[in-house]
Amino acid sequence: MSEQNLTRQSAELYDIYAPIPIDAPSSTLFITGGAVLCAIIILTLIFLFIRRKKETNRPYWQKTLQQIDTLRPLQNSESPLYIEKIDTLLRHYIANRFALHSTSQTTSEFFHSKELQNNSELQGFHKELRSLFDQADMIKFAHLPPTREQLTEIEDAVRLFIRQTAPTCEESKIKGERL
Repeated sequence: MSEQNLTRQSAELYDIYAPIPIDAPSSTLFITGGAVLCAIIILTLIFLFIRRKKETNRPYWQKTLQQIDTLRPLQNSESPLYIEKIDTLLRHYIANRFALHSTSQTTSEFFHSKELQNNSELQGFHKELRSLFDQADMIKFAHLPPTREQLTEIEDAVRLFIRQTAPTCEESKIKGERL
């Protein structure tokens, strides 16, 4: 009987089946997903490059006017943030357009500077600029709340000044800008 048990046990041992074959994971899914992801990244980079190139081709005065447009939502608030931003944009425009250091000077320093007094292009705008900067200073530093009409007048005056002082075709060609 013990021999029969041994034979049975050995027969049972040989009844073990081989492992079931499992298909390897499909690599085409990973390859396709990777290719789509790479294509999306490349198209995004191309789009951003083209968009950036278009922005850099625009002259500074047009960029400044566009930046003023983006500030319009701030005009509704009572904080002086809108005037601070308009004042900063105007100072940067003057610094870039006329090569004056208006961004690092107070209003008083700017109007008493030799650079401004020697700049013949800005002499005709001295009164308007003085009014704009004085109004901005009153709103920013004296915390005088502006009316909606004052904000609109200041914005219109800044726009008019930028349009009137925008470089002519000849000046743009000398500086290498496009109009």
